Amino acid sequence: MTLNRIEPGLPPTAMQTFAVAAPLTSGRHWRKASCREVDCHHWREGWATVFDETNDTGRGRAQYVRNVSGRRFRESRTEAGLTRFDFSPGQTCFASGDHTIRNEDAPPIYLSRGGDWRTDRDVRPTVHSGPDPWLDQLHTNLERVVTRLENTRE
Repeated sequence: MTLNRIEPGLPPTAMQTFAVAAPLTSGRHWRKASCREVDCHHWREGWATVFDETNDTGRGRAQYVRNVSGRRFRESRTEAGLTRFDFSPGQTCFASGDHTIRNEDAPPIYLSRGGDWRTDRDVRPTVHSGPDPWLDQLHTNLERVVTRLENTRE
């Protein structure tokens, strides 16, 4: 994906970046979730999976579906001779272990740092103790920007 950004008229050192984060890697901001909780497309509408049973991988996966998965399905053959499993809605999909949802009990992390997107990403941000100190710094910065703009118009 290519980002199109307007080149700022000020250097990165004149910028300040504010963020509210819930990092996926923190271990407390996200939790495993069911298909129902995330309104999984497969859970909601059903899905189809096709395997080529002429090789070991396809045979193994098809046997897993038939004998281990515990899911309801209709089995058929495609015109190309592949095995197709159609799964009805309302059952856990095969990616369910990857579903996550925001853990609302874990408060977000409030961050600020000097610079903008052009600044070295390794610059350590300031981690605020909560929303109030973060908002105080954000408003102070905004007031500075507004004052500078007003002074340049005079």
